[in-house]
Amino acid sequence: MRAMVFQLPIEEDVVVIDRALSKGLHLLAHMIYTELDVLHLEESHEYAICSQIAAAIECGIVIPERLMLTLKDRVLLNIFHSGQHLPLREATRATQFLTLLERDEEALRALSVLASAVQGAQNRDGGWGFYRTDHSRIPATSAALQVLAKCRTKGLDVDQSVLDRGYAFLTEAYYKDLARDRVLSFKAAQVLSAYLVRVPEIPELLRDIAGSVIRVLHESQSENGSWTFLVRATPRMREDLGSVAVTSINVDALTAVLAREEVLTDEQWATALTMALKGARFLCATQMGDGYWPAQHSDEYIIRTAECVRTLFRVRRLISDA
Repeated sequence: MRAMVFQLPIEEDVVVIDRALSKGLHLLAHMIYTELDVLHLEESHEYAICSQIAAAIECGIVIPERLMLTLKDRVLLNIFHSGQHLPLREATRATQFLTLLERDEEALRALSVLASAVQGAQNRDGGWGFYRTDHSRIPATSAALQVLAKCRTKGLDVDQSVLDRGYAFLTEAYYKDLARDRVLSFKAAQVLSAYLVRVPEIPELLRDIAGSVIRVLHESQSENGSWTFLVRATPRMREDLGSVAVTSINVDALTAVLAREEVLTDEQWATALTMALKGARFLCATQMGDGYWPAQHSDEYIIRTAECVRTLFRVRRLISDA
């Protein structure tokens, strides 16, 4: 880690993050052990629970075996029955869960179905929408490419031409929005996240993308550390519309690129670290007294909380590695 660049009030950040993490991890474990008891799993929530469990495991929470097995059975049943028509959001969450199951032949078969379905849903322009009749979008394309990257890590066949066309769409769409000064911070972050898992990697292009995205994020971050869905906003609008979801997405991308030191210059690395810590402080400040994070709808509290806990855990791990 670049010790000479690390000239920030890090001890204060550690105290704030640890306090929020402690409360969030306790709540996440409580939700898994009680509120999300296997006997009360609702079918419509299965894929959201997949994402929550993936976040919990990354943070070191031990998941009851019966919950893992019950959720696995339900997810496999759904995928083998209708996996070719599964919307991208659900396919992404199912992949997060299934890739956690080591040496599981049924999980590999299900992942193969998902990989085939995602590749088959690619639009003619190389991008993906969130469902089969949707037009291509940067967030959906980024999600699809990351799903396929995860499937590749499990040894599954993924058509290289599908990946090449996907990245070509992503690059063109990103730079087109950038040229029109219309690129949104969370879209830029999702482009970077997709490029960080690209196989085979093109180092020069990754460095160009990373430098560009860091500039976009730096120009659009509010004083309170948040980012919004808006391209441009007055300070007052930024304060009012600070988004927990967008900030979590952006900080995740920053922590991922900070772990790849060879990608960034010293100046870019310092800027990215400063932004990640400011974003983490915003997330800590928006945590509610009961440990949850706010969401637009009450049924999103659980998944939003899992996402924020995972984001803070990644920042904390980054600090520890330094």
